[in-house]
Amino acid sequence: VNAVKDVSFVVEGCVAANPKSFLLFSQALVDSDFATLSPRVLNWRLRILKGALRYAGTAAVSKSELLMSVLESTLRHSDKAVSKSACKMLRSILQGLSETYPLKGESYNVVQSFDGSWSDLAISWHECAVEEFQFG
Repeated sequence: VNAVKDVSFVVEGCVAANPKSFLLFSQALVDSDFATLSPRVLNWRLRILKGALRYAGTAAVSKSELLMSVLESTLRHSDKAVSKSACKMLRSILQGLSETYPLKGESYNVVQSFDGSWSDLAISWHECAVEEFQFG
């Protein structure tokens, strides 16, 4: 169980660095035979998708139909671990679409002298777009 959490956090970091990478992860994790997977494999995939969705933002909107079908088939799954992971995935979808979080930022080396002001550091933020409110 801890390994899947670690992988989920790594995927979360990858998508936070580049939200469009969510499309690659979603394509790899959700395939046509998703419903026929064993509960254990299904749980793994849902947990990794959860990490990918946390900072996907607008990129998740393009996969909304696919994500909704995954949720429909897993939220009421007979396996308790699968339904729990589906709930966590739903929470990540909602957080990724509605919260404000930094998209890109410049890092600052504290060893170097800083002559500018904090406003000189370019930070772009995720702000909820109209299509994100209309998800699903």
